[in-house]
Amino acid sequence: MRGFEMKQILRDNHFCDGFWVCHTDGLITREPVKKLDFGGTTVKSPVWKIAQWCSRYNLANGRERVLDDASYEYADETKCVRVRKGQGRIVLSLSAGKEYLHPRREGEGWPHLLIEQEFEENYWLTELEEAEMQIDFTVSRFADHMNPKERTMLHTAQLQWFLAIQNRNRNSVGYGDFFWFGLPFWDYPRYEYPPQFRAADGGKEENTGKFINIVGAREFLSSPVVVGNSQSLSVSVYRWIKEGFEAAKANNYLKNSDWKDMCIGNMNLGFEVTGTFDVEVMISNLNIYIKDGKK
Repeated sequence: MRGFEMKQILRDNHFCDGFWVCHTDGLITREPVKKLDFGGTTVKSPVWKIAQWCSRYNLANGRERVLDDASYEYADETKCVRVRKGQGRIVLSLSAGKEYLHPRREGEGWPHLLIEQEFEENYWLTELEEAEMQIDFTVSRFADHMNPKERTMLHTAQLQWFLAIQNRNRNSVGYGDFFWFGLPFWDYPRYEYPPQFRAADGGKEENTGKFINIVGAREFLSSPVVVGNSQSLSVSVYRWIKEGFEAAKANNYLKNSDWKDMCIGNMNLGFEVTGTFDVEVMISNLNIYIKDGKK
């Protein structure tokens, strides 16, 4: 699919320009609270954000150090981000075993560790023939700190990649409205292959309330994600995005939006951990390609 006709739309996918760190509580502010600039060596302003919603600890108060392989490490008591500047490789670690004072209950928040990026340019979906999401990753660590008798279907560790599909037509009544389109890579220990999921974003006090359309992992994974095994994925998603839009409309979302109004608005990738588990993933070769359908 990739080639001269495909356009890469992720900016700084080699992680040269650092990161903005978001607050732990989106109800307080969703604006960045600190810049991680690789020891002051960055030149441009970051296009990436690190989201750490519902964590007990704030990465903005964490430490920076340079490792023997020249990676930069940012860490607090429960989270760690390691980046090879300019190499396009990042490691995300979240120790939820230290986040929870008790097993999570219905309605309570859960810690996130995500990288996010906004798309400044409007990539109108009606003008595209295809969109392809590409990633190499290895879940390199999983530790279970839960009493098996306390674990329920509420408790899991999810590794997912989401796009916000957004109305960017300023002349539309629904301008700014969106739905979440997701590829689920890992949902352990609940599922070998994460299933299709369609519902409203919820489950905790701070949520978007927007429609979520997650593709069943059997549609694009040739084998389940196993700790220590690498995955290399190139997933064509345009038709699934269109199906997600239609599902959102059928479920009474996006009432004032049409397909011609919709763009790829932003993306987030990483962990949401609702159980008392420790997790780590190594990510590289991160790309989003689009093929313009205009002649």
